[in-house]
Amino acid sequence: ISFLEVHAGHAYLIGSFGGLRVVDLTDPARPRQLPAVDFPPVWIPCMVVQGDRLFLALDGVGLYIFDLAQPAMPRLVGQVAPPERMGRTLAVDGNRLYLSSLVQGGSEIQILDLSN
Repeated sequence: ISFLEVHAGHAYLIGSFGGLRVVDLTDPARPRQLPAVDFPPVWIPCMVVQGDRLFLALDGVGLYIFDLAQPAMPRLVGQVAPPERMGRTLAVDGNRLYLSSLVQGGSEIQILDLSN
């Protein structure tokens, strides 16, 4: 498992198995795997949950935005074209997504407006 986020009693997992795995944790004694969400088999450098949204960076594909209003059934609600450099980490604050990238001689932060 490369990334793990928990929201509203559900775990969202990314790993070498491909896709986004969802595990229902509402009964801690009996975690239950739910149907996975498929997407292109690419390197995934970062994932974050903010509110009812899950943001997932897919190298060369772009940023996927999922609605988690129904936690057991993530729904793709947006896709942002890949930025010039795919980030290593991301953070979301309101309608802005911050994506940090390694560049020659240091690092940079790209700021994307998610209001559209």
